[in-house]
Amino acid sequence: MKTLKYLYTRLVLPIITVLNRSSNAYVKIPDANLAAVVRKALRLDPKARIPLNKFQGLTHLDGNNNQIRDLTGLEKAIGLIELDIYANHIENLTPLTGLTQLRDLNLSSNNITDITPLAGLTQLKHLSLGYNQISDITPLAGLRQLKDLGLGKNLIRDITPLAALTQITELGLWGNPLSDITPLAQLTQLRLLNIRENEISDITPLSELTQITNLWLWDNQIRDITALTQLTKLRYLWLRGNEISDITPLAGLTHLKTLDLSKNQITDIAPLTTLTQVDQLGLSRNQISDITPLNGLTEMKGLGLSENQINDITLLTKLIHLTELGLRKNQINDITPLSGLTELTKLRIGENQISDITPLAGLAKLTELELEKNQISNIKPIIGLTQLTNVEFWGNQISDIEPLANLTQITKLGLGENQISDLRPLTELTQTTELGLWDNQISDIKPLANLAKMQLLNIRGNQLCDISPLANLKEITHLWLSGNQIDNITFLDGLAQLTHLSLDKNQITDIHPIVNLRCLTHLHIKGNPIQDMESLRNLLKQLPNLDLDIASPIED
Repeated sequence: MKTLKYLYTRLVLPIITVLNRSSNAYVKIPDANLAAVVRKALRLDPKARIPLNKFQGLTHLDGNNNQIRDLTGLEKAIGLIELDIYANHIENLTPLTGLTQLRDLNLSSNNITDITPLAGLTQLKHLSLGYNQISDITPLAGLRQLKDLGLGKNLIRDITPLAALTQITELGLWGNPLSDITPLAQLTQLRLLNIRENEISDITPLSELTQITNLWLWDNQIRDITALTQLTKLRYLWLRGNEISDITPLAGLTHLKTLDLSKNQITDIAPLTTLTQVDQLGLSRNQISDITPLNGLTEMKGLGLSENQINDITLLTKLIHLTELGLRKNQINDITPLSGLTELTKLRIGENQISDITPLAGLAKLTELELEKNQISNIKPIIGLTQLTNVEFWGNQISDIEPLANLTQITKLGLGENQISDLRPLTELTQTTELGLWDNQISDIKPLANLAKMQLLNIRGNQLCDISPLANLKEITHLWLSGNQIDNITFLDGLAQLTHLSLDKNQITDIHPIVNLRCLTHLHIKGNPIQDMESLRNLLKQLPNLDLDIASPIED
């Protein structure tokens, strides 16, 4: 009996002692911000010590955007399955070396260059390393369980280590100096691939990726897209900003829903006739004049055709489901075909040769209408478009803005470079936050006094003397008053939110009211007969980082 008692004392009690010591142990985390995140996750008081046993039982930790610099102490969190610490200032990943239970790790937007400590985290399925300064990705070669890998916005040129990661279904490599994508041919399980904004010209390796559904290729140096012919499961394809002229290989991609071909060298869009499921199509900034092939794409909801050579838009009449249409910078003068597109909510047709906007009168669902730089003088047809919130009419020949009076939902209105003198129709547009009235014939701005939500107001190049009505615009942050006849700026001293103020080329002598504008970051006052610079000296003392544009130097 004594022998059994002896054995119990020798064998069991030390185990209890070790357990007690473990339960009484605490973790030291030098980085105060990381420590705060851990305490929050463990529901501890802000100054409480962190028990080791609780820390080791932690499975999920979210420390996004917390100014964390040092991960020391995290090596003790051996139970972590998910760790999310993007948008910090982390450089050294050594404390993560032994966290072999990790499945999900987000380290994006830090200061990481060396990812060697990740080499042994073989259980990882989701890894985000975007927005760092990583160039060598060799340590990733053994992470065979990875399904989702984000490496965007780094300094990666060689992606050979990725060839062995054959389980990956989602891969992001955008924004790197990458030119050779040969290793991608092995990743035949890929569904989503983002390699935009690189230096890629040869996409032949992509021909093997027959399971892919989403492919981002914009802003590269691609001319030949033959490799895409076999990717018949593609539903979303972005090719904007390349050097493509022949789009024949796309003809068989009949499952496409979104296709962006903007900013290329395309003239013939005939191969698109078979893509009848496309509902979002981008063709802006090409050399297209004939849009006949779009005739059968009747499911289209969004269409971009800006900056081409189009003058006839008759074929658009059949695209009755369109909700967004871009036709800026073409050669269009007749917009009659638009009259039946009653589902449109956003229409951009600025910089054409349009004078008659009568066809727009029935487009009652429009919320955004851009008609800048045309030849429009009569805007009566829009009088019933009461859902409009964003309207651009600058650069036309408009003098009468009475039709705007009932468009009380407007928040952004551009009327610069016209022939406007009477602002009374704007009195009730009280939701307006941005208003452009530059280069008109305005002398009276009393109607603006009621627009208390105004944040940006451009009234430069008019005939203003009295700016007292602006005193009510307490929320304004940007104000352009250059090129008027203003001599009294007393009424500006209460506009405490102003950050940008332009007063060039007026008749201002006393700038003392500006001294109270403590939020100013940009001030332009050259071309005024200012007599006393003392106020500016005081302002510069209060705002040493002020961007000041003035002809005469201010000496201390």
